[in-house]
Amino acid sequence: MEKNILYETMGSLDFYPCVRDNRNVFEEYYNAFEDYKPSGENDKVLMMLKRRLFLPLNPTNAKNGILIVGANPSYTGKDDGNDENFMKTTDELYHSEDNHWKEIANLACLTSNYQAAYLDLFPIKQTDLRDFETIFRTHNKIRARLLQVTHKRILSIQPKVIINLFAMTSYYWGFKADASEYCNDKNPWMGYKFKKLEIGGLDAYEIIGWTDSEQSILPNNETERLEKGTIIVFSTKAWNKQMREEKMVDKTKLLNLLHELSIEL
Repeated sequence: MEKNILYETMGSLDFYPCVRDNRNVFEEYYNAFEDYKPSGENDKVLMMLKRRLFLPLNPTNAKNGILIVGANPSYTGKDDGNDENFMKTTDELYHSEDNHWKEIANLACLTSNYQAAYLDLFPIKQTDLRDFETIFRTHNKIRARLLQVTHKRILSIQPKVIINLFAMTSYYWGFKADASEYCNDKNPWMGYKFKKLEIGGLDAYEIIGWTDSEQSILPNNETERLEKGTIIVFSTKAWNKQMREEKMVDKTKLLNLLHELSIEL
């Protein structure tokens, strides 16, 4: 996509102070589309881009704790071209009246004085995750570049525990058991390696390393990887066809995991 068209599609990054202050992150995400060639005005990827981006904003002290990872923001607009790039703090989101955020807040706000951090793997607004996956299925390079930006943001949070909310996205981490046709040796995505943990009622794993394959979207470099020993829990909130049993993460199970593994927040 030509730079001028890309920036026209991006819209203003100066409209809101929170977006202006994080301009570099928005630009990194949009640069993932610099080689994309839309098929026309009704191109579905272009339509999603015209909705602009939404990013949750975590407090600067949200480190060394729990990170909840969603898939992508829902879209409640009208596709009329009036959307803007925007951010909201996680505190605003967790105290929203929206049922989706109420559900996440119940998990994120473990105690009266603790809130987990939150990020989406992709900042593209699309309510139906299956539609997002279908539309971007043939655009691996774009998804890879978007994930590289998100992974940098995850590293800045340095989480001890990651809750991956939607099982449909587990393969992006390198988890092959459920979606070997999407994640395999030829395309390991982030390429993390896992050790199963026997924690009651949870599909929990410890990150024990990563692939050294050049096909991974992330480098084989400890400084650019999550620490070994980081815990990741795959919640089966979506995609019932997965091979794993339904093991939804809830507050009781999460508190038990922290207790079992002696993790202090």
